[in-house]
Formats: sequence, C-alpha cells, structure tokens
Amino acid sequence: MYDVAGKLAVITGGTRGIGLEIARQLLSLGANVVLNGRGPTEEATAIVSQHGAARVIVDLGNVADLAYCTALIAKRCRQSWHCHGAPIWRHFSPDEHWPQLLCRGRADQGLGAVQGI
Repeated sequence: MYDVAGKLAVITGGTRGIGLEIARQLLSLGANVVLNGRGPTEEATAIVSQHGAARVIVDLGNVADLAYCTALIAKRCRQSWHCHGAPIWRHFSPDEHWPQLLCRGRADQGLGAVQGI
C-alpha cells in the first residue's frame, strides 16, 4: 500500500457511494481529500464534521462541464492525485477527456498521479 499520509486526493463522485467510501478509507490512512459531486449530501457534510474542513474539502460541480473540470484541475490538482469514482469517461469524446488534460498537465509539471477505481 502506498503511503498517502498528508497527500491530497481529488475524488470525483466523492460525495456519495463508492467515491465517499474511497474518501473514508483514504482519510483513515491520513490523506486529505477533495470530494467532488453535483450536489451536497448529508454523508459528505458528516465527513467534513468528523475530520474537519482542513482535511476534507467539498467542491461541487458537474464533471460533464469541461469549464468546471478545467477550473477544478487548476484549483485543486497542483499537489494532489485524482481518483475518479464517478463515471466521467462517458461525458466526453476521446479528444475532450478532462482526465487526459489532467494527466498531460500533471506530467508536464512532474506532479502526482491519476488513479482509476
């Protein structure tokens, strides 16, 4: 298992379901998380209350919106890694995949990793 203590994970689909469980597990290992989702959930609010706003950030937006994704990458992904719990691949044509933008931008900067789950 990788040492994720102190690392920041951006989790799409992180406000509920599998993405939220991924966040719980990463938090238990010492990581900090950004939970992305389309809307607020009681479960995400509870995780923020439990772990604190310094360790859990909720960034709401639709990953089908390329402008939002570009902003999310610029704002949150400088020193982090991305875990896509949401089925983001279906939203874009192969030329528009924002995870490809993320991978390319991060590789150019020598930053982090993208992990599909």
